[in-house]
Amino acid sequence: MIMEVLIGRTNFNALPPGIKKNLLIRVAALTDVRNDAGHKPRNRAERMKRDRELRTRFESAVDVLRDFANAARPLRI
Repeated sequence: MIMEVLIGRTNFNALPPGIKKNLLIRVAALTDVRNDAGHKPRNRAERMKRDRELRTRFESAVDVLRDFANAARPLRI
């Protein structure tokens, strides 16, 4: 995966202290489950399960975005 190569070659000493390998791995992990929403559920129970999982994933993604924005604040971008 491209993200793994980039993370492996990143000089974390040149980045703000809040941007750590763990944070970038969390960002990369968001893309692993992105295709699940594209499959149409076969019945109501599957749809409800999918929607519940998507809601949880969305909330997690918001947390990662907030953490990344706070960590990158010293870059002033």
